[in-house]
Amino acid sequence: KTPAPKATRKKQVGRTATLLASAQRIHTVDISAGGFVLATRKKRAQELSLAEESQIEDLFATLDGSLIRTSADVESFLVENCELSKYLAEPFCHRIRTLAGVGEQEPITQGMLGNWCAGRWRMDDPVELFFHIVKEPEEEHISSNALRRQIHHLVQQHPGLAVMRECDAAVLQRYADTALCRLLYACDPYDAGFVTLANLRKAEPSLIATWRRLDSEVDIDEVRDFFSYLHFYIIDTKFRELAGETQVVLSKEDFTPYDEYSLSSRVIDQLFNESARKFSSGEPGVMSYSDFVHLLISEQDKCTSTAIRFWFRILDVDGDGYVGVSDLRWLHDEQAERAAAYEYPVTPLEDHICLLCDILQPEVPARFALRDFLKHPRMTSALFSLLVSLNKLYEVEGQELFSMK
Repeated sequence: KTPAPKATRKKQVGRTATLLASAQRIHTVDISAGGFVLATRKKRAQELSLAEESQIEDLFATLDGSLIRTSADVESFLVENCELSKYLAEPFCHRIRTLAGVGEQEPITQGMLGNWCAGRWRMDDPVELFFHIVKEPEEEHISSNALRRQIHHLVQQHPGLAVMRECDAAVLQRYADTALCRLLYACDPYDAGFVTLANLRKAEPSLIATWRRLDSEVDIDEVRDFFSYLHFYIIDTKFRELAGETQVVLSKEDFTPYDEYSLSSRVIDQLFNESARKFSSGEPGVMSYSDFVHLLISEQDKCTSTAIRFWFRILDVDGDGYVGVSDLRWLHDEQAERAAAYEYPVTPLEDHICLLCDILQPEVPARFALRDFLKHPRMTSALFSLLVSLNKLYEVEGQELFSMK
């Protein structure tokens, strides 16, 4: 079994510089009203700046024998000069040694560090350096496996995750799956299974800022984004309530009692038809633990762009790329029936559609595209809750729903 979280603990408290390389420029063509206009965009310089070389020289001046022997030797450099977490020191050293073609126990020289940093490190861009440290050298993005390796590294290093080091392999795997799902949810809005540099820059919450918080927080539950053990425990407990202690996947029948049977049967059918998202279990209509985590995040906060895309595909019952009156009616009718069984009044669907048209202003009346919903996340979240969950319907019907512009 997954051990319960402990009570919250108190917070414990060189060489001569080379000439600057000229920025390389790549020609592109911009077609304007007057014809072709030659434009340029800057390409990343492949040499270190004077200031960057100076900081590397300062690092080696403090080291015994002017060599990096362990990852601890570069922790302060990463934190103070690169604005990254000390927990990236070990993978940072691994990348440098890999490029240099030396073993993991070999010391790192100033030249080896400088060679790796050239083209990968800028003093004003910790995001790009994080990207290059975490991703595999031959890949153009951060794969899910690369992120998983960093999670396992944190489990072995962070004092707040000592409880995980005492767990069996199955619990550790579920913790890693939970953290990975949460990371990808924030950084992979199109559910591609990997993180691009562009999406890493836009991610909210920021991976780089969250990783840095780990340096100063001994209590992992104070780092609420991604790595909280308490959040994992809650998610894992919800899954175990449905699957039991030994089962690792959920059938539609297993899942139906979720949240006290609050989701309508038609929504559950859509989920297990994999309309919103293809399951990762490898077996049609069978939900894995990772699928469950993704659903739970989408269900708890429907305001994010990832959640809106997820629920839009549930509402698009006929799969034509739009949510129309027939889609809305199919889901609303069951919700109204269920509410009537408890003698709870429900706003007529026509009223909702009129207000939606007034606020979202779709190109075709009563035919809503994904972009329409993305423009009004709070109102969209409330609408989705009305249509998919009986418990949420009770909450939303009591609010001034469509004042949420």
